[in-house]
Parts: sequence; structure tokens; C-alpha cells
Amino acid sequence: MLNRERQPSFTKNVFFQFAQQVSTLILGIASSIIIARGLGPTGKGIVNTLSTFTSFVGLIALLGIHTAVIYYSASGRFTYKDIMRNLVSFLLFFTMPLAVSLAFLAPFLQGNILKGVPLPLIIIALLLIPLNGLSTLLNSILASQQRFKQLFIIGISSSFSLLVLLCVFIILFKLGVVGGMLASWLNIPLIIALYLFFLKDCLKPEFFKPYFQKEVIKGLASYGLKCFLSNILWMTSLRVDVFFVNYFLKPSAVGIYMTGVSYTELIRMLPTAISGPLFPRVSSLPPEEADKFAPFVTRSLTLFLIPACFIFYFLAPVIIPFFYGKAFIPSVKVVGFLLPGIILWSYMSQFNAYVVGKGYPQVGLYGAIISSLLAFVLDITLIPKMGIAGAAIASSIAYASNFLVHLYYFCRLSKTKVSQALFPTLKDIRELWGTFALKFARFRSYKY
Repeated sequence: MLNRERQPSFTKNVFFQFAQQVSTLILGIASSIIIARGLGPTGKGIVNTLSTFTSFVGLIALLGIHTAVIYYSASGRFTYKDIMRNLVSFLLFFTMPLAVSLAFLAPFLQGNILKGVPLPLIIIALLLIPLNGLSTLLNSILASQQRFKQLFIIGISSSFSLLVLLCVFIILFKLGVVGGMLASWLNIPLIIALYLFFLKDCLKPEFFKPYFQKEVIKGLASYGLKCFLSNILWMTSLRVDVFFVNYFLKPSAVGIYMTGVSYTELIRMLPTAISGPLFPRVSSLPPEEADKFAPFVTRSLTLFLIPACFIFYFLAPVIIPFFYGKAFIPSVKVVGFLLPGIILWSYMSQFNAYVVGKGYPQVGLYGAIISSLLAFVLDITLIPKMGIAGAAIASSIAYASNFLVHLYYFCRLSKTKVSQALFPTLKDIRELWGTFALKFARFRSYKY
């Protein structure tokens, strides 16, 4: 467990997370432009559909263990040796057999939710799930130590290498959809190597020897399974629309829809940068301090979200066709329907980081059940009638339901009012200004 005196500055952690978001955003936009320009709406739709599906399966294959790793590592309840040895056993005896079993179902999947996706690509993507799982678990260990500077370096490196690989396989070799997926797959070993490099001070080679310990497995599984269902259901409400758009419409519609989704989700950069450090910080703080700190964070977020919403809305008709081409102009119409949901999702992510950090991962399950059910019903109802606009409306309503559930428990656990959770005060603004002024002064002193 981290000593409170030795804990990295929360502001510094948020800075590195946000810097990672911005840097990977720039590189990610370049990558998505290469995919869109090189493959067109149909090719981009195939890549988006397969990537979304493997993300779903990846969550299933981890059973929420990656979230439990952050909780138990940050709180110091298990040693890194015990955690890693049991994680290796979990990957070998559960994740790997699951991936192989699903690979045999690839023809069935291709005939249903993965229509239009080449069969060999589905099989390879499924077989690589254990490697993706290892990458996610190593990320959790690094995050539990609040080492967001290293995560920043890994994020930039992996995004840059993906961009280079896409240029090679799509532009130079003209491999089409195969090239797009191949670039993503070859990037996985690089990411794992970077995690292992930065974790060499706490993960020794002998830690990777498979070993089952009842207490460790029971603890990780107990906490992880509480997160598992909520993660799966939340991912369902977040991305099930991709499969319904692909099923009711066609892959090109997925490519157009996901361009609009990706654009609006740029707003999530700062909220994601905050919620990442907030989870381990809440876990490591005394309860009283966590109950005061988290509402301050969520209130402060309002100062960013509202202006960002208006800016993104009015710039969409210019930015999307400029970067992605005229074929993606229909993406603009989904932006207005998605923005309200993205704002509520941004608040929800902070509420979730707090309640999970306090040891209540089941709250995420409650919200995810409601939001995923709404997403299913609304997608089936609205997409056939309204196309991608219906998918956007369904998503926003699903996000709103999850927001309300988390808001209730956030206020209940932290003993704050709704206004104290959402609306910043003059004192908050002065405190934020003082913090940033101090950081800027220090930056200038270092510079000169």
C-alpha cells in the first residue's frame, strides 16, 4: 500500500492522464483518418465492429479481476507476488481455454452479429484475447501504484506505434481491412513489453510462475465478480448499438455512426483523466477525506463539461467532413443526440470511481442493469425506424439512467446533496485557480 506521504500528487496524476488523453487523441485521430480514408465507411465499419466485439469478449475473459487488482493492490491487502502468480494461473486456466472455445464458434458469430467480417479475422482476434488480458492486468498493477507518468509514456508509445503500423499496412502495402487489424494485433506485444519494463522494480521473473492461493483467488474473484456483471452490462449499454446498427443496417452505417460517436467521446478525455487517478486515491484515503474530496472533483468537472458541449456541437459540421471526408458527413447528425448522454456519462464515471474505491462495486451493477435493458429495447425499437440517429438517442437515454443510479449512491455514501455533487461554488473556483496558479508558477521556475 502507498504511504500517504509518498502518494503522488492527485493534480500531477490528472495532468499525466490528461496529457495521455490529448496525445493519444492526436495520434488516434490520425489513425482513424488513415482507416477512414484508406478503407472507406464499409472497411472502417468492419474494423469498428470486430474491435468492439473483442472488447466485449475481453471483459468476459477477465471476470472483473482487473478492477479487483487495483483495489487490493492500492489498499495493500495482497502482495504483488501473490497477485501476479494467481493472475498468470487465471489467464492459463480460464482466459485461454475460453478464447479457444469461442474461436470454434466463429462461423456462427459471422452469420449473426459479425456480418460482413471475414472469418479468419474473427478467429485470430479471439485467439489473441489472453494477450490483451495480460496487458489489461499489468495496466491495473501500474495504476494501483498511481504511476500515471509511466502510463502516459505507454499510452503515447502504443498510439504512435499503431499509427506507424497502420501507415505501413494500409497505405504502403494496401492490405485493406486485414492491414487495419494486423496493425492492432502487432501492437499488443509492444504494450506488454513496456508494462513489464516499468514494473520490473516490483514484478520479478519468479512472480510469473502459476500458483493458486485460495485466499487471493477468493478475494480477487469476490470483488471482481461484483464488477464483472456491471462491466459487461455497462459495455453492453455503451456499445451494443454497434451490433444492432450492423445487423439492421450494414457495415458502412457502423463506420459512419462510430465516427460521430468517436467525435463526441473526445469530451471524455478530461473525465477519464480524472476518474483513473480518483479510484486508487479514494481507496487509499481515510473515509472522511475521500467523502470530501470526491464531491469537489465532480463539482469542478462542470466547469469543463458545459462549455465543451457547445463547442463540440457547433464545430462538428466543419471538423468531421474536413478530416474524414464527405462520405462521413451523415456522422454529424448523431452528434447532437449523443452529447447530452456523453456529459452524463462523464459525471457517472467520477461517481463510479468513488463508489468502487469505497468498496461498493455492486453499485455499477445496479446502474448497468437498467442502462443495458434500456439500450436493448430502444436500439431494437429506434434503429429500424430512425437509423443511426435512433442509435444515438438510445445511447443517451441509457447513459442518463446509469447517471441517475450512480448519483443517488454517490450522494448517499458521501453524505452530500445533489447540488454539492454537480454545481461548483465560488470557493471551488478560487481553490482551483489557486492550485493551477501555483502549478504554473512552479513550471515557470523550473523553466527559467
